[in-house]
Amino acid sequence: MAITPKTLIKSPAVLLGTTVSVLALGAAWSAFQCPVQVETYEPRNTQLFAECAHMASSPNVQHWSETDFVNVAFCYDDAEQAFMAIDVADLGLQSYPKSETLYNIKGYHLIETGAYEEAVSVLRDGINKVQLTSGIMENNLSWASLWVPREMPLETSRTLYQSALKRDTSGINCEAVHTGMWVEYAMAASGSSHVRSDALNRYDALREQYDGCEKRLKSGERHIVEEVLGAAVLDVEVAKLQTEGQRPAWARTHSGIALAKQAMNANTSKVDRAALCEGATPVASTQHTCQRLMAAATRCGSAKKAQPRIDIRR
Repeated sequence: MAITPKTLIKSPAVLLGTTVSVLALGAAWSAFQCPVQVETYEPRNTQLFAECAHMASSPNVQHWSETDFVNVAFCYDDAEQAFMAIDVADLGLQSYPKSETLYNIKGYHLIETGAYEEAVSVLRDGINKVQLTSGIMENNLSWASLWVPREMPLETSRTLYQSALKRDTSGINCEAVHTGMWVEYAMAASGSSHVRSDALNRYDALREQYDGCEKRLKSGERHIVEEVLGAAVLDVEVAKLQTEGQRPAWARTHSGIALAKQAMNANTSKVDRAALCEGATPVASTQHTCQRLMAAATRCGSAKKAQPRIDIRR
């Protein structure tokens, strides 16, 4: 699942530290490179960003710091105006081309709007230009690549999510673990028997780490609902690839239907099933499983007595 840039950047102090480090790197870099040419945007004032202009320290965009661009972009993120957040981040990158935060904002919202190919291009460019301080960019590039498999080999997607997990050592990074689960499933579903066996073993280890991440459903946020629903789909899909003798401990204690039911109960905004499944399943062939899983969870939830085990593998 894509990680919002707000996950690790939550205070002005952190933003200021990021800005200083990025500007210092930019100064060193510019000593060896030609000046960046800004041609895409004409000079403008904050009338373009009137709704969130109050978040900047100056009425003139040309005088904005990196922190100003970040704050205005986050303002549009709070207002659920993804395209405006992209526009602000894009403009900010003209002045701060090595800003990790602005790359993350632009990449995340491109994913959010379904512009996966552009997200892959932007995030790949960011990784090549920025000294990373977190695993957000690597995770989001790995996640975006699952939606457009022709843009990147799965082996590269694996390397990215693994690097993201190594960077974020403060605790279980549920989003990166979830991304890894999808990468390993995709490799298992499309690879040779040897590749499948290795990928399933990796998946099992990640699934054990993911245990407990569903508790985040309490927030009711749509992206977490979709993430947990996606994990429920994987519980079902991976079981299809494993023989009974291969079934790991997590498969004996977790139910895809039960997990899907938890996700649906957390869907307080009542997003329709098709939209949730579209956001939950980067591998197109699993969307049908998602629909059937949600239907089964609904039947189980509305029944007044215990239901027999429902087999949705067919």
